[in-house]
Amino acid sequence: MTRILEDGGFNVHVAAVYEEAVEAIETGHFELAVVDMSLIQGDAEDRKGAKIMEQLAKDEFRLPVICISGYLKPSEVGDLMREGLTDWFFDKNEELDEERFLNAVTDSISRTAEETQARWKQIQERLMDLFLTDIHESRPEGGES
Repeated sequence: MTRILEDGGFNVHVAAVYEEAVEAIETGHFELAVVDMSLIQGDAEDRKGAKIMEQLAKDEFRLPVICISGYLKPSEVGDLMREGLTDWFFDKNEELDEERFLNAVTDSISRTAEETQARWKQIQERLMDLFLTDIHESRPEGGES
């Protein structure tokens, strides 16, 4: 996947273990995370990737996530999607459709950019409302300032 992303023009940071992923989230600036559910190679029971996805869903990070795994049952994938932890899932046991994967990446990043713009617009409107209220309240009654 690293090669596919780099060939697609993306900068890639790989965190091989849970602790590296947590540090990267806390110190880096990313537009998207591709998270493997199992962060311990060969361990079908490991679900530390879910902890990473939960952290990324928090407002202070709020990154879109693409989940990959070779161990998840369809019901587990459905749970992750219902909980809003991922919008995309790729099964490592199936041949990766590179075009679909890159489309998922660009869709997730562009949707995040649109959401950010919408949030900034809401913030600007709220600040303008507060500013206008403050001006109105600071004028003397019956007079102009």
